[in-house]
Amino acid sequence: MIDLTELVKGVMATDAKERYKLIGRVTTTTYKTAKGFAQTKRFDILKRQSTLALSDVIDDIEFGIPLNLLDVPDGVYELTACNFSRDWETGIIDDWDVTLLPITDYPGNNTIFIRQRH
Repeated sequence: MIDLTELVKGVMATDAKERYKLIGRVTTTTYKTAKGFAQTKRFDILKRQSTLALSDVIDDIEFGIPLNLLDVPDGVYELTACNFSRDWETGIIDDWDVTLLPITDYPGNNTIFIRQRH
């Protein structure tokens, strides 16, 4: 896991080359089971577009699931930290949530990543 101050600095950076990012694809699968049906939602990391690993952003998967994972349609998203909480004595960030932000195109490339399903 990287240093938390470095992570926050990288998330807040405005220069695209200095910015830490975790890019992935959300997919929804619906299937039949013996007792009915089920639906799963996955976030698969796109390693070539990402500069972070999942363990750099989420340390406990039970509490690290993105706030809006079930609400977003299939597509390409950036997993980013939000709702930072600071320790009142030291001012150090000690808690945060994660959320998915949609990516409609990849910088430096004219290829559109999000494909609409019809």
